[in-house]
Amino acid sequence: MASTAPTRVLGRLQRAGLTLLFALAIVFGAVVGILLAYETDLPQISSLEDFEPNIITQVYNVDGSLLGEFSIERRVVVGFKDIPPVLRNAVVSVEDAEFWKHLGVNLWRIPSAAIPNVRAGRRTQGSSTLTMQLSRVLFLTPEKSYERKIKEAILAFQIEKNFTKEEIFTFYCNQVYFGHGNYGVEATSRFLYSKPIKDLTLSEAALVAGLPQNPSRLSPLENPQRALARRNHVLTRMVEEKYISAEEGEKAKGEPLNLKIRRDPPSIAPYFLEEVRKHLEREYGSQRIYQGGLRVYTTLDPAAQRAANAAMSRGLQALDRRSRGFVPPDTTILQNGAWPERIRLDEWDRPVAVGEVVEGFVIASDRASAVIQIADFQARMELSDLRWTRRSSVAEVLPRGRVARFLILSMAEEDGKKVVKVSLQQRTEVQGALVAVDIKSGAVRAMVGGSDFERTKFNRATQAMRQVGSAFKPFVYAAAIERAGYTPATIIDDSPVSFPDNAGVWSPHNFDYAFMGPIPMRKALEQSRNIPAIKTLQAVGIKTGIEYAHKLGLSGELPPYLPLALGAGEATLSASEFNLERGD
Repeated sequence: MASTAPTRVLGRLQRAGLTLLFALAIVFGAVVGILLAYETDLPQISSLEDFEPNIITQVYNVDGSLLGEFSIERRVVVGFKDIPPVLRNAVVSVEDAEFWKHLGVNLWRIPSAAIPNVRAGRRTQGSSTLTMQLSRVLFLTPEKSYERKIKEAILAFQIEKNFTKEEIFTFYCNQVYFGHGNYGVEATSRFLYSKPIKDLTLSEAALVAGLPQNPSRLSPLENPQRALARRNHVLTRMVEEKYISAEEGEKAKGEPLNLKIRRDPPSIAPYFLEEVRKHLEREYGSQRIYQGGLRVYTTLDPAAQRAANAAMSRGLQALDRRSRGFVPPDTTILQNGAWPERIRLDEWDRPVAVGEVVEGFVIASDRASAVIQIADFQARMELSDLRWTRRSSVAEVLPRGRVARFLILSMAEEDGKKVVKVSLQQRTEVQGALVAVDIKSGAVRAMVGGSDFERTKFNRATQAMRQVGSAFKPFVYAAAIERAGYTPATIIDDSPVSFPDNAGVWSPHNFDYAFMGPIPMRKALEQSRNIPAIKTLQAVGIKTGIEYAHKLGLSGELPPYLPLALGAGEATLSASEFNLERGD
């Protein structure tokens, strides 16, 4: 009887052991089944070998300087060796301290993150490794679910199996979003500090490394205090992981953010740049433009473009002042007569340069003069500078607190203060267009499509239809020389003529209302006589005249009637397909 008790206990233990093994087998089989089910629905990791991130398409002037950029994601791709150790250590410390050791999933991190989450009743800590984060960014959606976590883990194992740690880290640093349209560490460094990652200090690298957790909430522009706290947390983690000493960490924590935001100035040729974009979209498709990182070299001459911009601005301002006179600016920065705590106009976020028109506000003014603030510069205007307004007091033109537009004429530094000389401008109602073309190659050297691209995207150089006028006459005479055997010495009778039309009789005349009688064709062209041009078009045929106009580059529909000889047909200023791309 005594021996039966231990036997009975042993039997129970054996049955319990078998039951446990059976349960574990079921759980293991279920887990394997789930993993296999998810794995069949996942993308192929091998696609990473040919992965090409969306990068910026850059457009260059004829001299090689940058004209503009097209992108959906602002990104500059860098290699692993381009990422300085201080930034590598900062990223690993705050995002995945065991990155260089684990196989894609850090099993110890899961319970260490789960316990605080359970205690807090919400998700306060994450268990995703760098590799898991990369798999989510590249292949999955940002939804928070257990299913996504499982898929993240499977993909992370596959990535680790197929790529080295250096390659995975480089993928991460080039692909992750850092806020304000910047993807990857290099674009972020250039945006926040106006310098490449290789020049980042310890505190700057820590700020960059901390942003991916929540780019909008931690933005140093929108939430500087949160960004500062996050940067200091990164520095603390670097100390804990022995990448820096405690003294280095404390010194870096004491530094201000020292942001130097890169604000790209507006393009000197926005209308031309838009024509380039449309041309590229027709030739290569929008995906290549915004994701393909193209390098586009154009025919635009920046010196010619700046001269064209200045000429157009002067001309439109003069015409607007003659037609409308002075129109007082009506925007003020004063709030109930008092200055606001922070005064910063949107245009001040980009560099101010000579020749640009920039908004400023009036600090003080009286009858004789006014002091104007423009970004970090001050300007002084006297009554003599505003003579064109026909006002007897500067304060009447520029009251205190009023916001107006000013043309920067010169910039200097006097007694430690930045000063500028300016001219008062007003938004013009009149518009204009200008195209400068190299007559030998047809290359566009400058293009202005209106007074302000931000106000109106309508390009008057390529979209506005205007009568071509006497510019059509050379087409008529070219057709006569080639088709009708005319020569420059051929005599054409410049005498009155009439034609029947729907209104009765059409009797054209010359601009001086005089007639010269028989004259050689060269003189008729030289003096732009109307009657000889009409008679020549009648002789060669209207159809032939239109054919030659198209042959020589004038595009669009042209009306089939005799007034066409005088330029009655309509065309855009850029009536032909100009050469926009530099053909080296």
